[in-house]
Amino acid sequence: MKHTLLKEHFQFFNKNRFLEIHHPISLQALGKCCREAKQLLEQSPSARSTREVWRSSPAARKLALNKNLGSIASNLFMQKRLCIGYDQLFHPTIPLAKPLLQKTTLETISSIQTVCGALIFCLLEPKTTTSQTVKQEDGLSVVYPFPQNPQTAMFIASDCELTLAPFMQQEGVYYMIVYMKPRSVYRFTPKDPFTHLPKEWNYNFGDCLNFNTHPIVTPE
Repeated sequence: MKHTLLKEHFQFFNKNRFLEIHHPISLQALGKCCREAKQLLEQSPSARSTREVWRSSPAARKLALNKNLGSIASNLFMQKRLCIGYDQLFHPTIPLAKPLLQKTTLETISSIQTVCGALIFCLLEPKTTTSQTVKQEDGLSVVYPFPQNPQTAMFIASDCELTLAPFMQQEGVYYMIVYMKPRSVYRFTPKDPFTHLPKEWNYNFGDCLNFNTHPIVTPE
């Protein structure tokens, strides 16, 4: 599905560091991705199965490498070319590592740098909806950008503050695609629970991404 970004969209994104879009992809495609993700977790119910889902799920791969979505991301993140850094499935049956439950940013929890931003889908709408506005201990309210249903998706900037804790309490299923600059560098990052995972593709700390393992997702 084609989406045209207007001046107002860019202004909102630049101010708030996130942007919600409606009907970015068909419900059928999201449903298929959800079913395949469920099958993967049934085969291997572990945290490892929630990262790099696109490498095992054809439906997730179509989302992660979608050039239309990549084009929107490149415009919002002001990058001519983007590649996929990694993806992450959030499922209520798989507990999250502590760094992902605290207030953080993608820049802080990603072993591959430079992160440009991410796109978050709701694959399965939760039975009960948690407000996007969360009260902090100091009494201030903070909006944490997360899509509330499969009809919407959320682009977030790499420096956008988020916490996954409120949304993991809902029993919904979410899927996040993280976009990187081409030739981003793999670095040891203690707050990334999967910091050693890229070694499965023969990366060492300090290596740049190559396009065979992390394809370009923007139109050439």
